[in-house]
Amino acid sequence: MQCRTGQVHSDVRNRKTPRRSRATVLCNPCNPVRLFNPVKLVASSLLLSAILAPLLTAQAQSYAPLYTFPFVTARPIPYALTNGSGANPIGGLLLSSGVFYGACYAGGAGGLGTIFAINTNGTNFHLLHSFTNAPTDGASPYGGLTISGGTLYGTASGANDGADYGVIFSLSTNGTGYSNLYRFTDGTDGAMPNGNLVLAGSLLYGTTQASTDGKPNPSPTGGTVFSIATNSQTINTLYTFQGDPANPVANSTGTGPAAGLALAGSTLYGTTFEGGTNNYGVIFALNINGSGFKVLHHFDTNGAMPQCQLIVAGSTLYGLGGTCLFSMNTNGSGFTVLYDFGATVFYSPIYNPGLVLSGATLFATGLTAGSNQEGIIFSIATNGAGYADSHDYSALNSVQINGYPYNVNSDGASPNGSLTLANGRLYGTAAEGGSTGSGLLFSVVPQPPPLSASRSGTNLLLSTTAFNGFSYTIQQTTNPSVSASWTTFTNFLGTGVATQFTKSLSAPEMNFRLRQN
Repeated sequence: MQCRTGQVHSDVRNRKTPRRSRATVLCNPCNPVRLFNPVKLVASSLLLSAILAPLLTAQAQSYAPLYTFPFVTARPIPYALTNGSGANPIGGLLLSSGVFYGACYAGGAGGLGTIFAINTNGTNFHLLHSFTNAPTDGASPYGGLTISGGTLYGTASGANDGADYGVIFSLSTNGTGYSNLYRFTDGTDGAMPNGNLVLAGSLLYGTTQASTDGKPNPSPTGGTVFSIATNSQTINTLYTFQGDPANPVANSTGTGPAAGLALAGSTLYGTTFEGGTNNYGVIFALNINGSGFKVLHHFDTNGAMPQCQLIVAGSTLYGLGGTCLFSMNTNGSGFTVLYDFGATVFYSPIYNPGLVLSGATLFATGLTAGSNQEGIIFSIATNGAGYADSHDYSALNSVQINGYPYNVNSDGASPNGSLTLANGRLYGTAAEGGSTGSGLLFSVVPQPPPLSASRSGTNLLLSTTAFNGFSYTIQQTTNPSVSASWTTFTNFLGTGVATQFTKSLSAPEMNFRLRQN
């Protein structure tokens, strides 16, 4: 498979415009209703005739590369794209004690991927591990990382030597003590672990896709769900799916789970990429002891071939697949397409999209969506309302550097893995593009939510459903044409649910705007 750096291996713009949302409501009964930025209330001394108007969401965006991975250099041996840091970051970023941890699919000293750490402000990038595919090592991580105490856990899919089928590994956060907890054999234990591991107590839960990229498959399974103790090297296969991912057919259980699992109580929820009655994959549930396997949904073209780890919130599951974002009850009822992009935007042979829930808002990455089909970051309410793009990735350009081809741009491409909320921003991984073609880490502030106004007697009610965990300021002025005239009405932290503020209007005209800090 050829990645967009131009080499073959296994399958920004920093806009500093302040982010704000503003609209105008004229409340004097002699004035018509107008709608522009910001919210503007003209008060009569005797009567407020307030008219509710929706907020116009500002189009300004705040996206910035946090760290750009260096150029890779092809070595004589196949698939070795080497550099000092890694290339093609994958699986999102894990935040622990103010430090991000992540993985690269390629690059590093052996050209087979890396594990790294970096501060949230983009400083102090340091390499924790370079994969070599030695007998005591692994190669090419597919999913993100999981942490317990000072130990990172993850999976590596294997490389190209015809005998390696992936590993589960552990590594101290200081980069010492790398160890393979388990090395898959492509027997009844499966092969090619995919997605993030889920930690519950001392047990790690994960999936194998059992697809070996053309390697011999002496015991073809349709993939597995497994558990392993953090202090053990013995794997427990909880469930084996029907079929062979190399030749998938319709079946009753699904074939080839390509994403990690979601855990709620004692139940694991997941998806398969293929199989099911329509051969488009399934949603399944399974008890953590391996009992009670149940197919909750057989995909058709809606949500087909999902690769994204499900989100579970109460009795509702959220996921991405094929062309759409969907929700479904945990008992298998009520499958609903929340948003349909009309084209496949959640599929890649290597990278998985990501979905995260904050309050009543879902934030997600789309791998091939957007005006240039290089990916988007978007938000949407859990009821399917309020879809907004937070970043649309720019087109890639092919360039020759030192006689070698690279596909580059300013802001990266193929955003993948789950987004992480910290410091009022979302952080993540873009696997390709950037100024070197090796991908980058980024931060982005999502589009601000709507601010609306209504009348209550002689008071003004300002309302917004601000994103959970983000800090906001409502500002006010009587003269919006002078930037220095804006003063703070109130500061607040978003909770993901509707928040309302009361303002007694004393000035003849007052303007309001919502800004994200």
